[in-house]
Amino acid sequence: MWSCSVSMSDNKKRCFVYLLHCGDDSFYCGWSNDVLARIRAHQSGHGAKYTRSHQPVEIVYLEECTDTSSALRREAALKKLSHEEKLRLITVSKEQTFCYLRELAFPEG
Repeated sequence: MWSCSVSMSDNKKRCFVYLLHCGDDSFYCGWSNDVLARIRAHQSGHGAKYTRSHQPVEIVYLEECTDTSSALRREAALKKLSHEEKLRLITVSKEQTFCYLRELAFPEG
């Protein structure tokens, strides 16, 4: 099991950029300040038009940004990556993604 050492922001609206792996092996990139709700929306077919037609989707990358503006910039940068570059990013960031998701799902520990 991983030892989580990511530092989560306190007392502010948290913004995240994320990558979803879609059923056709494509990736969808987005950002949210309520990432768990947004992922549920994508998974239930109520998210973006793209993910509605590329089910199922699975969260594979999650990165906290300092604010909305930086999340939008990071989203734009991730969208420019090739499929292979996204795969490398996901591979090296698995522990960070797991830790963020665990902290969001179970904020008390």
